Amino acid sequence: MGAIENVSRATPVVPRAVVKAQAAVAKPAAERDQLALSTSALSRADQAAYQAVSGALGAADRAKLAALLAKGGLAAKDSQGQSLLANLQAVATMNVPAGAPYTAKEALAQLVGHLADPQRVQQADHNTCGPTTVQYLLLTRQPAEYARLVAGLLGGEGRVKLQGGQELARVGDSLANDGSGRDDLNRLLQAAMIDQGGHLRGRYSNVDDRWHAPTSFWRHPIQAISNKLAGWVGGNFGIGETSEKRLFEQVLGLKAHTIGDVPFTDFLLPKFLRDRAYDEVVKAVAAGKVVAVDIVTNELHDAPGAQEEHVLDRSKLSYSDAMKSHQILITGIADGKVSYRNPWGYETFMSQAEFKSRLQDGTISA
Repeated sequence: MGAIENVSRATPVVPRAVVKAQAAVAKPAAERDQLALSTSALSRADQAAYQAVSGALGAADRAKLAALLAKGGLAAKDSQGQSLLANLQAVATMNVPAGAPYTAKEALAQLVGHLADPQRVQQADHNTCGPTTVQYLLLTRQPAEYARLVAGLLGGEGRVKLQGGQELARVGDSLANDGSGRDDLNRLLQAAMIDQGGHLRGRYSNVDDRWHAPTSFWRHPIQAISNKLAGWVGGNFGIGETSEKRLFEQVLGLKAHTIGDVPFTDFLLPKFLRDRAYDEVVKAVAAGKVVAVDIVTNELHDAPGAQEEHVLDRSKLSYSDAMKSHQILITGIADGKVSYRNPWGYETFMSQAEFKSRLQDGTISA
């Protein structure tokens, strides 16, 4: 009887690996961060920076930051030689402008969220497909540079020099929340990018998502006339491939050229020129170039999970319909399909036949 009691009350032998796993789960998040740091290649200064950034985040975002650390992503450099970690710290400590609907910590959390999930970059209901495509490219290809622009645009005076040499400036009416559903990073970056450089149609307003001519006709007659003409043909919103090319060069630091880009002539562009543009897209994708193109909008198809083919008959397309174009980022062409990233926030595909029928123009890296 006694022997049986001793056996039933004996302490079971638990494997050492199980003990370690249970201990790891029990550790507070701060201790797990410290453990990751102790085995990383960060310098003492960078470890202090990491702790400062981590301390400004909530638990969920700290886990995303730790994942970036584990992958070595925090060491990525921007165009000025600063690391992603240094730029994250700059965002965490920046002075936000008066009236901003975000704090530095909230902007930091949004930035870490973008880094962890690039599909968060989306245009919502604004005509910013071109800038959103460039924003996504910058985030996925140059994350440290992305963080540098966030720090410059969302903090202080809202100005930052681009790697192409020009400036990116905050659009005044983009600071306030516009009800579009975009977060602060998407709203401010897209507005600044669409307004970057000089535009014949004037300056961009985020509130009404339109271009506005200067108030003085006689001081800016060309812009005033261009704005009026664009309004007549339904083109007083979004940007064309010439502006997209400038964003490639200024924001991304990529030399680029346009294809099939003749302003206000998408509907009239001869078929042989569209065929030539299509052939150039196929060759560029095969060569690993960055390819962003405008396609005729098809809202029935351009939705998550909608894969039914819709080959367009261009002869039956009205001019106003042809002007409703949408820019996408081509990610691959294979097996009769064109894969692409839609700036509405997801990746999908269409048949090559449909793509060819909807192709308007585009921008291709050198």
